[in-house]
Amino acid sequence: SLANGHLYVGSYQGFVYSLNVSGDRQTLSDVGSFEIDGDKLAKGISGDIVYADGALIVAAAENTASGRMYVLEADELDANARQDRIERCRYPAGHEDGVGRVWSSPIVVDGVAYFGDLEHFVHAVSIDTCLPVWDAPAELGGGIVSAPVAVGDKLYVGSFDGIMYEIDRASGATRETFSADSWFWATPVTDGERIYAPNLDGVLYAYDIAADAIVWEYDQGGSRDEILAAPAIVDGKILLGSDGGAVTLLDSSDGFRITDFA
Repeated sequence: SLANGHLYVGSYQGFVYSLNVSGDRQTLSDVGSFEIDGDKLAKGISGDIVYADGALIVAAAENTASGRMYVLEADELDANARQDRIERCRYPAGHEDGVGRVWSSPIVVDGVAYFGDLEHFVHAVSIDTCLPVWDAPAELGGGIVSAPVAVGDKLYVGSFDGIMYEIDRASGATRETFSADSWFWATPVTDGERIYAPNLDGVLYAYDIAADAIVWEYDQGGSRDEILAAPAIVDGKILLGSDGGAVTLLDSSDGFRITDFA
């Protein structure tokens, strides 16, 4: 995340770094760091660091089987304060067992962080207190690597069982929307009316929320190369990259291929 003149990044070694961004050439200089707990050979941060209301939200793996969410004070990290001053809280608390191993990025909506783990659960946690806001995590049918996307009072997230789920943000109740032929790995994007979800089966699915239906599919002209990266929405068009090296611009209304970029 880039905020307050600082770039916040996580590492596979389990560190969160604050880098000062300065000058016309946007040079970076190391300011401070925070180290998560866990096995030094297995801990790490795979997803993005999210900045929200002066806090940094970090979802991390602490070992090969479990993970945890940390909420850090951005100002204290920028000041390179002591580790106990940087950490606001963590979920689950330090004396409790962690959740499943975490490879995903969190999202924050209205002061609540949502993230998934490889044990099939999506968690909803207050960033002020690190307490869960649901009675129990939402259980899906497979591991979760992609970040959820939020539209209104719902979340949409895909899992390794090939199903895209809708989750009620207030209660954590889940509903299956549509299925694909392989894992949902990349994070989907939304324009508020449709969810554009790439899958490892090589297809980009366009799901209309109001109609509760797939309105088009793009299979890369039949090549169906794996899609590991999130698409982007630009001026009503979708920019899609695949593992085969193709970058394609699509019309979001019907999935028509406008052009390819070499």
